[in-house]
Amino acid sequence: VAYALRIAKEAPERIVAAVCQDPVGLDQTNSIDVFMAMFKPTIELARTKGVPAVVESAVANPMFVMNNEAGPFAQRLHDDAAFRKEALRLSADEYVALIDGYAAGVWPDSPPFMSVPESWIPECRAALLVLPGSDPFHPTSVAQRLCELAPRARCLDVDCRSNAEKLPGTIATVREFLREQAATG
Repeated sequence: VAYALRIAKEAPERIVAAVCQDPVGLDQTNSIDVFMAMFKPTIELARTKGVPAVVESAVANPMFVMNNEAGPFAQRLHDDAAFRKEALRLSADEYVALIDGYAAGVWPDSPPFMSVPESWIPECRAALLVLPGSDPFHPTSVAQRLCELAPRARCLDVDCRSNAEKLPGTIATVREFLREQAATG
């Protein structure tokens, strides 16, 4: 969702609508530390055992979401020998600086929507169908705030996907929303 909002802001002619599932963001229930925590294991591993240990971890398991020690470039480290060689040239401090910069770029400390200023949301021309989240990365209140501010936003219930009885209706709603936007876009 953060990327969709950023595209809607920077290239409004390229996007007429977006289905916004689980908007990420910051509110009173979380902090930027929730988002940055995923990078701590790779930073710690680089500092204590060096970049070769990070590369070894990535080769062993390239799924960053399941192996934070491997870092956000785990899949490429796993797949690309030339990239591994390049990474191994980095000192631990250089690797940590790279990860810190990457993390700040992915998760800028810009509440509540991270990728665009809150003040811009009322100017958003795209139609938004918002499916709220309900976890520390995707607080329900962030989705609700998006729907309050965006002039063409519609917010579904927070349990629209997790409730088996509501799921068929949610799927139908998403399809109809996309059909409507394709016809008017």
